[in-house]
Amino acid sequence: MVGIRARIIACSAWYAAPEQWNSEHATHATDIYALGCIVHELLTGAPLFKGPSVADFAHQHRYDPAPISAGSPRLQSLLHRLVAKPQGARPALAELRGQLEALADTAAARKRATSPLSRVSAAVSQEQSHQQAALAQAQRANRERIEFRDHGVQMLREVSTELFERIREDAPAAKIRNIGTHDAPVIEAALGYGTLTMSVGHLKDLSQGAFPNSGWDVVCWDSIMVSQPDYRRSASLWYVNDGSGKWRWLEVAYFSWGSNFAEEPCALPPGRDADLAASNVTCSWNFAHPPREIEGDGREAFIERWIGHLASAAERRLTHPSPLPEA
Repeated sequence: MVGIRARIIACSAWYAAPEQWNSEHATHATDIYALGCIVHELLTGAPLFKGPSVADFAHQHRYDPAPISAGSPRLQSLLHRLVAKPQGARPALAELRGQLEALADTAAARKRATSPLSRVSAAVSQEQSHQQAALAQAQRANRERIEFRDHGVQMLREVSTELFERIREDAPAAKIRNIGTHDAPVIEAALGYGTLTMSVGHLKDLSQGAFPNSGWDVVCWDSIMVSQPDYRRSASLWYVNDGSGKWRWLEVAYFSWGSNFAEEPCALPPGRDADLAASNVTCSWNFAHPPREIEGDGREAFIERWIGHLASAAERRLTHPSPLPEA
């Protein structure tokens, strides 16, 4: 079935509406879109979008403005509506029939061709086409961002599960519980004087541009902390494209000159301080250590590092590192 559907899309790629490329339900509006593509091709001798690959056609039909310039201003305005990206913006069958009948009246069409209102209507339709294409691009980017976020949360949840399973195996006396919710767990492991807390999916949904100075694109974030009665140490966990070209989880801790030694290295929330610390701009906040990847080869090191912190805190031996930044 998938192969047949793929061949149908490939064979009608010149006329397939955005909803077909999105695997959505086809309606009469889908036929209207195809009609607009066909009319444009009849007028110009060339397809509305030229591909050439199936992937190119998919992108063009879903996101590119329709390059309509042939025909009278009134006809251009109608064509822009026929190939509108949203199905609801295309004319219904009855409305289309009425407009086509009016256009078939040659004398009336010639009369209206010189109408300033017709030219304005064509220009407005073209601008609406560009706006629809921009909106489609923005919606696509938002969908991709949500997909990145969901993938990132799932990956961090796997790391968290492994961390606390290791604690349970190594320290049966540890008390482990969820102090968050099912969808946004905050897992706590208490042993002796020490407590380790890690959140997953609790802090998320950062908009693009939240780190303007560093250029980091952070899609979601969480944190991890180990504490004992007189000292605690924490780190931010960023799911970030930091300019490396890939999305990855980074453990980043911070310190500030003259701040409270009882809470450093520490996590920072999204904001100006975390952004400037990651940039080339001089500021009061700095990285307490180079950002550490917690996936792939860095996963085991992350788990061992925080298990070690908990072991020290359990005996009240966790101390402020000196000097900062750490190696």
